[in-house]
Amino acid sequence: MGDLLYRVVDERSLVQFDPEVGFVAADTWSPFDPNEDPESARDIIELHTDWNNRVWTPLISMTDSEDHAWRLACSREEHGRMEIQIAIIDREVLESQVDVYRMLDLADAIGAEIAPKARSWREHICVHHIPIDAIMRVFTLSEFEQYIMADDEQDDNPWSYTDGYWGQGEESGSSLGSEEGRESLFWDEEAGSEAPSMEEEEWHDDHWGDEDSQSSLWSEEDGSQGALEYDDELPEWHGRILDRVKYPKYEWLNPGDRKLNRKSTRRNEREGGVDWSACSAASVAERHLLKSHNDLVERMSNQVPDKSDETIRIQREFMYAIR
Repeated sequence: MGDLLYRVVDERSLVQFDPEVGFVAADTWSPFDPNEDPESARDIIELHTDWNNRVWTPLISMTDSEDHAWRLACSREEHGRMEIQIAIIDREVLESQVDVYRMLDLADAIGAEIAPKARSWREHICVHHIPIDAIMRVFTLSEFEQYIMADDEQDDNPWSYTDGYWGQGEESGSSLGSEEGRESLFWDEEAGSEAPSMEEEEWHDDHWGDEDSQSSLWSEEDGSQGALEYDDELPEWHGRILDRVKYPKYEWLNPGDRKLNRKSTRRNEREGGVDWSACSAASVAERHLLKSHNDLVERMSNQVPDKSDETIRIQREFMYAIR
């Protein structure tokens, strides 16, 4: 496993970043010990991975995928979120202070049932708290974009991290060890960093922070911390392909490419919603069947006697599908 974990939050996130303490779970009083009480731990995990859950849990989710953290942050921007932050977490420091688990490994070990859409090998959870000294840096979206586009070599990477310093060289970097260093590191107004919103959260503790967006999309490719959030009225199967529709290419680290994708997406929405040409054949067939079923129900409810070949075809297709 890698040495870094990532957490993405925005102004609607329940578990916000606090520059003095880090991240604190909504529920800090409930114990979570899979060894001592596996049944209770199983219940908590099932709640935490239920996207419609409204019960606080003592868990905080993270992802070990930089790529997914980037896509998640961009998705939140697409949905109108303004104060997006990406925290980079030192796994070793975190594990020395709190219990950290890979979600699916733990769920499988204690028999927790997780819906297929919420199963992510990239997701990790910790209990109650992500301490401030485990958080290496908190980026705005624009800063994170520069960070992932920078070269790996330290001389060419303005966001390199060495010997406790982040930033553009040692002159602008700040030591993580001192309180002054932390303040400069996270919220240096001269450097253009943004202070976080301390209002109300994904991930799991994020899902229900916004009652209008209860569901979330997890990448089947590499999993997620939590969630790319979409509206409730979308069909359940819609989320499986929506990431390919909105983001058909994941290698768009060039800002111009990202803007081009956004422009194409907005055009598709104006012209009648999703660009179904990007969907799988199975999804298109499922959509066609749903429309056929709705047409049939409407005709039957209106009690219009219609024995046309089209009606008979729709009836047969529907009856065949539900066998």
